[in-house]
Amino acid sequence: RSAGAADASPSASDLSGAEGTETSGSSGTESRPTHPAATSAPNEPAALPDIETPQRVEIPGVTHVWQKWNNCGPASVLMALSAHHIHLDQRAVAAVLKPNGNDTNVSPGELAGFARQQGKAAIVRYGVDQTTVKRLTALGLPVIVEHWVDVEGRGAMGHYRVVIGYDDDARHFLVQDSYYGSRRAYGYDEFAAMSRPFSGAYVAIYPAERELAVRAALGDAWDAAANVDAVRRQMEAETAQRPDDRWAWFSLGEMRSKQGEHAGAV
Repeated sequence: RSAGAADASPSASDLSGAEGTETSGSSGTESRPTHPAATSAPNEPAALPDIETPQRVEIPGVTHVWQKWNNCGPASVLMALSAHHIHLDQRAVAAVLKPNGNDTNVSPGELAGFARQQGKAAIVRYGVDQTTVKRLTALGLPVIVEHWVDVEGRGAMGHYRVVIGYDDDARHFLVQDSYYGSRRAYGYDEFAAMSRPFSGAYVAIYPAERELAVRAALGDAWDAAANVDAVRRQMEAETAQRPDDRWAWFSLGEMRSKQGEHAGAV
């Protein structure tokens, strides 16, 4: 992922105490629906709550972390976990996620797995869209997204960011970015374009007791297999409409591979 300041080899001996962090001092609003105890019969599914999405949302208190060298993945999961009052040492987290010092990549699945190790529920989905991101942030849950960015002087590369809110009047998402800084705004169209090279991959981290709210936020995408199939069908349509769209073909291959159709993925 994108490069940051060079640093010495990380140590995994200390996973307590924040390092290299700053807290956004801005105040914001967030929508947190009430989640009463389920009253349905044992064989009936619990009713999903309604989620309100105001015109503007910003999750308060999400700590900004400046990344170390090629460390946007560990830095981003730290920022997302800070919303759940979990603060860890970046170098120690990097040593867990990237035990090989030459490893420059962390997958969305690895980020989700690390969050689970910290006692939180976490899921990876594809085909990120405005509605889902707005619902999750309205619930007070930051969303890790994977973007394709053109870093000045370094070329294009993958980069993780953490969405902490949005503004419908200004038509932008607000993110904590470990490379570019705190509370960066990216327009809805630009956000969508940067998400396409990674099939719109995103990670949602949440307390297990809020699963019903997350299910409501994701809708049909809550089912992982259905989510992959829906993105595949979308990419099949896009490649038919735009045969020269390389990112649509790439995403189609990725979704086919996830469905076990490896020969059709290349």
